Amino acid sequence: MEYRTVPLYLPKGVDKVIGFGSSSFIGRVNDDTVLKYPRIAGEQWDTFVIEQRIYKALGSHPRILAFYGLDERGLKLEYATRGTVRNLLRDPNHARSLACRDRIKLCRQAAEAIAYIHTKNVIHCDISTRNFLLDKNLDVKLSDFQGIYVDQNGVVFNGHALENVKSYLPRPSTHSNEKSDLFALGSTLYEIMVGYEPFPELDELDDEEEIEKRYADGRFPALDGVMGGHIIHKCWSLAYNQVNECVEELKALEDRPIS
Repeated sequence: MEYRTVPLYLPKGVDKVIGFGSSSFIGRVNDDTVLKYPRIAGEQWDTFVIEQRIYKALGSHPRILAFYGLDERGLKLEYATRGTVRNLLRDPNHARSLACRDRIKLCRQAAEAIAYIHTKNVIHCDISTRNFLLDKNLDVKLSDFQGIYVDQNGVVFNGHALENVKSYLPRPSTHSNEKSDLFALGSTLYEIMVGYEPFPELDELDDEEEIEKRYADGRFPALDGVMGGHIIHKCWSLAYNQVNECVEELKALEDRPIS
């Protein structure tokens, strides 16, 4: 396998890089805006065009990262100043201060985001705590839309995103749908509630086959003593017909007195 060294660069108007993915950098433009741009200028531009199309289809929603347009540099997006949910969970100083009710709120908001995008014929295909961002109020915003969108004419736009194995619903093909998003949501809720991904003893690369086999056999991580464990299990076992049913159960859990 050949590897290329990818030099860091700053497009006009970007003052520093604050994040990156497999094919893009996230650069700070100002206190309100970031630019998502290709790691190699001009490459994989079709995925940026698809992401623009999905953001436009989704429109404005409190659980969706705001979209400000696409120009020759990349996608202009809302700056979620508190970073990713995953980084929050892995920061020992912040994680210790997260009360159980705070975690349930994050779960409920994450589920609300998925329920909403499904009403717009969008499948995310990569539900993960790393793609849920947090604004200054620690409210959740879903980002990174390189999944599947079916427009009103039935035309399918596919950015070919795919879940990490710890969030991946075993299936005959890699085709994603609402059920695969629901399954991945279960892994996201689990990570929010316990603080780490499913099967922490297994490596996502070295143990990929074992993780997929456990899921296929219904051998999910233990949920004894996990607040909302029954909801997580229903996501993994695909017991919900729609994600909105999960949202309603999380709302009820959030409203319940917690001793």
